[in-house]
Amino acid sequence: CVVETPFRVVNPTTKNVVNEATGWAMDAAARGPLNQAGSFIGTSILRLAMTEAFKNGTGRVYGFRPGSLLTMASVITGLVCAFTMPLVGAIVDHTRFRKQVGFFTALVVCIITGVQCIIGPSTWFAVLILEIVGGYTLIAHMTASMAYLPDLTEVEEELHHYTSRFNITQYCFQACFVGFITGLS
Repeated sequence: CVVETPFRVVNPTTKNVVNEATGWAMDAAARGPLNQAGSFIGTSILRLAMTEAFKNGTGRVYGFRPGSLLTMASVITGLVCAFTMPLVGAIVDHTRFRKQVGFFTALVVCIITGVQCIIGPSTWFAVLILEIVGGYTLIAHMTASMAYLPDLTEVEEELHHYTSRFNITQYCFQACFVGFITGLS
């Protein structure tokens, strides 16, 4: 397929294309912009929350200082993940639903990220809630993705090659996304 050509990962020993690794590289390329979108959305949430806190004269929104909202959201995401990821991991590792979990979580993260574009003075709190759900779903997606790594190879050096390639792909696409958004604004 032409779309996957730039993502093709070749086994360093056999020089054969590894389809599963190519899929992982494509997933990493998509994760880069999704991660960065969270930074842009987070900044917007903070600005809109500070504006509302200033307007209401209390310096607080929903009982919290605006500067602590993203930290609180991260804590909520982390706690929920701490309690539920063992179950997600068991489903991914010990059932036949690994691919379905990966697909569903990727779909949900993309939809949530797209919906977060509605951010505005009257929707920022709903977008904050979506940020929590999206963060959780992205971690669940990573759980499903990481489960594929041991299946790529039994040779540790090859796995090092693959994971470094995946990280390079993710951060290159993230940098391109930042450049694109910066150019638009």
